[in-house]
Amino acid sequence: LRALVVATVVLVVAATSPVTRRWLIGGLGLLAAGWATWWLGRRGAALCAPSAVFQLHGLWHILAAAGIASVYQTYRSEMT
Repeated sequence: LRALVVATVVLVVAATSPVTRRWLIGGLGLLAAGWATWWLGRRGAALCAPSAVFQLHGLWHILAAAGIASVYQTYRSEMT
């Protein structure tokens, strides 16, 4: 986990353009929000509602996908 945090800080600092930095910070924020949503909606957690129409598990998938797409955009913008 420490290595991941250090690598993230290095990537953010090393990002050459403000646009790249925004994509990376936004993507990491979405991934963090997705992780928090997953944590709050896991089985046995306070917000777990298996019979509800809206479940946090579905939101976790959306946030994780958006975060991955944003981080991918960071790498893509660095290649061009």
